[in-house]
Amino acid sequence: MPRCPNRPGLHPTLAPCLLKSLAFGTLALACASASAQLIRPDSATSPTQFNSRYDIGNAIDGSGMPVGFTLSDSHAAYANVENHWTTASGAIAAGNAWAVFNFNADQELGQFHLWNHQSSPGHASNATYAVLQFDLELRDAGGAVLLRLDDVAAVGGVDNATAQTFEFAATSGVRSVYFNIDRNGSVSGTSSYTGLAEVAFGSPIPEPGTYALMLAGLLAVTTAARRRQNPR
Repeated sequence: MPRCPNRPGLHPTLAPCLLKSLAFGTLALACASASAQLIRPDSATSPTQFNSRYDIGNAIDGSGMPVGFTLSDSHAAYANVENHWTTASGAIAAGNAWAVFNFNADQELGQFHLWNHQSSPGHASNATYAVLQFDLELRDAGGAVLLRLDDVAAVGGVDNATAQTFEFAATSGVRSVYFNIDRNGSVSGTSSYTGLAEVAFGSPIPEPGTYALMLAGLLAVTTAARRRQNPR
């Protein structure tokens, strides 16, 4: 790779050097977007909980997760500690197995990350608490619905300790997200308890074509610069 000249003015070797630098920069930007910081709710409410030790706050406070956790981290097992949100029995059938996640400022969202409930046998009464289907509703500061997703399928199971990511259309001005559990892993899909281990959100991930367009534009700029340096 040619060395970039360290002096004012456009040098004949600048164009290829600039192109390579910008290409690497574009790749770095893509990688940074893919590993962007998680957006965590500032507060949450729910009409149901098993008891005060298993309230909805456990699903947004990082309990059961390492400090500074990322999507690659596993959630700790469901045990006799406050690290899960668990509903009251029959909450799905009663229509109140829902929660609202709130933000103190407008957010632009494009991903929902869910660490499912781990209803470990030996502590929980059964292994079917995990969410298998849910609805998601993004709302603005006035409560107006910006985007709604219905009947989203999730993966359950007692060994499901890692995050599941659900992508949706980029949505700006989000101040709250309504999350409703439609079905859990019980035989009927609505009996017994349910809940979550942890949730977080993410910014929209640009389409691959976006980076291609960026690179094409940079190529055009450097090509023009080379032509100015080497007129025919």
